[in-house]
Amino acid sequence: MKTGPKGGLLRILSDDAIQRVHEAALALLQETMRMDPECGVAVFYAGEACRILGDRAQSEPLLRRAIKMM
Repeated sequence: MKTGPKGGLLRILSDDAIQRVHEAALALLQETMRMDPECGVAVFYAGEACRILGDRAQSEPLLRRAIKMM
């Protein structure tokens, strides 16, 4: 199990559950970016979700784009 900076919810979830949470969040963020391509916050968090999920190829361009937008 993973533990967040102060314990919390991540401490009680399995690794599979944590992955599903990040995948669901990424899907919502991608929908937000589709509706509002200029939403830098959505782009940033999508990049973070990809990074956490281990998809560096998708994460890095999103994070670079977010930096330029903010």
